[in-house]
Amino acid sequence: MGWPGGVGYLVHRARVRLRRWIYRIMIGMGWPIPRFMRNLRGISYVAARNYHPRNYPGKVTLFRAAERPLGGARDFFLGWDRVAGGGMEVFGIPGDHVSLMMEPGVRLLAEELKRCLSRRSAKGSGL
Repeated sequence: MGWPGGVGYLVHRARVRLRRWIYRIMIGMGWPIPRFMRNLRGISYVAARNYHPRNYPGKVTLFRAAERPLGGARDFFLGWDRVAGGGMEVFGIPGDHVSLMMEPGVRLLAEELKRCLSRRSAKGSGL
């Protein structure tokens, strides 16, 4: 079979889609999510689906994984350019979405973040 993991993969994907559909209905109806259905991934999904960002007048700095998974977001700015009134600054950190939070990715991310904060601090102090 051409799919990763064959039938097991298809069953997993179907379960994920069904769970997301159920979450949307329950949230839309204002019903509480039952304890057995609560998990970080599900809660994150619902939060992301219901989040509607407002315009931000300042500059947005985006740290993103340099490697994009097959079928991942095609939008280079991940939608942030639509709310960033002061423009965008994007830093690609080597690795993918998962490895970004592991060594060496997390160290590289921390170093880049530290440089950005230092530059911002220097601008704010008149240097």
